[in-house]
Amino acid sequence: MDKLIDKSQNSDFECQLEIDYEDDIPLIDIDDIKNTESFIRKIYAIKKSTWKHEDEIRLIFNNHGLKKFHFSAITGIYFGYKTDEKIKECFYNLFSNSDVKFYEVFPSNFKLDYRLINETKRKLKYNLNKFNFEILRSPRENRWEQIFEIYYKGNTDDEYEINEFVQAFKEKYCFKKSTLYLFNNKDVLSLLDVYPLNEKQLAQYDESTIHIEY
Repeated sequence: MDKLIDKSQNSDFECQLEIDYEDDIPLIDIDDIKNTESFIRKIYAIKKSTWKHEDEIRLIFNNHGLKKFHFSAITGIYFGYKTDEKIKECFYNLFSNSDVKFYEVFPSNFKLDYRLINETKRKLKYNLNKFNFEILRSPRENRWEQIFEIYYKGNTDDEYEINEFVQAFKEKYCFKKSTLYLFNNKDVLSLLDVYPLNEKQLAQYDESTIHIEY
């Protein structure tokens, strides 16, 4: 979901709505017209209770048209049980280079259930598994970039190895412009949110840093 609402891809993203399922659809009155949030919820975020099984979330944008999204944001696709096999094959081909699971929905005991019918895998250029590393904390993000702090446990003197690791890491984890901070130990974690650093801390930070990739 974070990838779908990322404003670096679609600056017109407005809000994320979890659908309320009610037997009585409410009417829009003059107070709703004065209250933007209430107005949007009544129009876009209420459905009849018979649809409760969908557990739907809707994303609202300020402009019409197709939206950009990173391919890794799609992890599963569900087909109705009467979907033609040719249509399924089209989707398999479309997502042949993505990590996507395909499910078929079917009626079961007076409700809808689903089963896995296919799975595609992304073809990666680099093998990240051959590198020994640890992500020190959850990545920080802003509108323009992701920021990773990484403890790299491999050969820190091999520039070719470092560069290959950076490319492999970005291919696997990054979905927009990113900055990678590589350190040769994990003790530096205690310094990451300290500002300003004193002379001793600054020396420790400098000695711990082996690479910064923008």
